[in-house]
Amino acid sequence: MIDAAKIPLRRESWCPERRNAFSGNTPWHLTAKQISYLPSALPGDWALDLGCGRGLHTGLLKALGYRVRSTDYAGEAADDLADAHALPYRDGVFRLVLSVAVLEHLAEPVVALGEVRRVLRGAGMLVGTVAFLEPLHDASYFHMSPLGLAQVIAASGLELETVFPIHGWSGVRAQLEMGLGTRVPRWVSRLLAAPANILLGLHDVVSSRRGEARVWREAGRAGAFFFVARRA
Repeated sequence: MIDAAKIPLRRESWCPERRNAFSGNTPWHLTAKQISYLPSALPGDWALDLGCGRGLHTGLLKALGYRVRSTDYAGEAADDLADAHALPYRDGVFRLVLSVAVLEHLAEPVVALGEVRRVLRGAGMLVGTVAFLEPLHDASYFHMSPLGLAQVIAASGLELETVFPIHGWSGVRAQLEMGLGTRVPRWVSRLLAAPANILLGLHDVVSSRRGEARVWREAGRAGAFFFVARRA
């Protein structure tokens, strides 16, 4: 059983010990603050873009100094077409695994994260995002709360370092942007979601929610979470 009090849940912020000097354009699905949690590569380091999709994050990983392998179940952007539950790499290859909007699409996330742990070397890092209150999409299986994420991370032998709700991506906005049958422009979903988000924020203020209680309230309305884990 996961103890909620021990989950390193916080509000989105710059990494306390910013791990890179990246100043380029931020790719889709990531922010500058989130990128600050990615470690710069040491000479010879490899990174794995797990569930690479259209290859949107390859440039970022290369800019951080990594040699990169990209994998996905299908798609032309992948170097290797593979099942995340059985990665085709030897043990201890990668210093960093990036997994953006992938975990919710895996039928056995503990098995897949066990594979991530296997291919990480030393105290290598897994950095990624996972859906929570987004609509079901692209055959998604497990949309995770902080408790659910902490559970699968721990069960796979990894250690959760930090997790936070993605700022500006509330469940309300996610439902509007993704749940109308077609992708609406981001500015439209932001505008439509603003009244509800403002009302909910005012409720937090009126109810005197501060500190940890407020973070958990915000987490309960999140569309998705950003997380960092290490090989234990």
